[in-house]
Amino acid sequence: MAPPASRGLIAAAPVLTLVLVTFFVLWRDGRAAAPDATRIFEILGAANGYDAMLKSSLAGLICAGALAALSRALSFGDIFDAGLKGAALLFDALVVLFLAWSLGAGINALDAAGYLIGALQSSLAPELLPTLVFLLCAAISFATGTSFGTMAIVMPLVVPLSFAITDDPLIPLVASGAVLSGACWGDHCSPISDTTVLSSVGTRCDLMAHVRTQLPYALVVGVISVVFGTLPAGYGVSPWLLLPVGAVVCFLTVRFLGKTAEPAG
Repeated sequence: MAPPASRGLIAAAPVLTLVLVTFFVLWRDGRAAAPDATRIFEILGAANGYDAMLKSSLAGLICAGALAALSRALSFGDIFDAGLKGAALLFDALVVLFLAWSLGAGINALDAAGYLIGALQSSLAPELLPTLVFLLCAAISFATGTSFGTMAIVMPLVVPLSFAITDDPLIPLVASGAVLSGACWGDHCSPISDTTVLSSVGTRCDLMAHVRTQLPYALVVGVISVVFGTLPAGYGVSPWLLLPVGAVVCFLTVRFLGKTAEPAG
């Protein structure tokens, strides 16, 4: 059995390898794809992110297995079993992502974005788009239990729609952020989300009791996000002002409306 210091290295080194290899591959591929780019975001944006994640994940796996074997913390059989169990944990998420991407490809083939642009371009107020997107993504993610799937479905529709209905460069940015935040909010609250189920199982708490107890906190944050986030941002208020204001409102809400939990038993 490896000493505690070695076990800490075995845990930290694969994560560090994952991060370093990811940035190395992104930088290398980005420089090759855009040799004239000078800004780091342009270089990283030109790279193939999926290829970088695949190679960095493989490098992290090899690093973890090699360190575990060299330190004799695990046998080769245990390393192989751990790898299979880790892959099995990701299987459901990969299936959801695959199906979501398939649905997204179908939406693109049907030109759903073009249809939405034609139907809403003259009737939808651009200022309300971020809020409507947040609420829509929250509802979809809550019903399906997947944030990644919601992002894959809604993002290809929202980006072209936001550019079509307004010339304000802030609206597409805020609407894209609303997709991410709304999807994460619904996934956090959903009783069929994998994170909700795993949290319930890990803490040995009844699933619906866990959902009921976390929902008030999420609802408060969701309301604050709309009132002090997507709505004013849609009307041109700078996110650099809204972010600290939202944080202060969250703090004041907990400070004056929150109550100290009574110890159980």
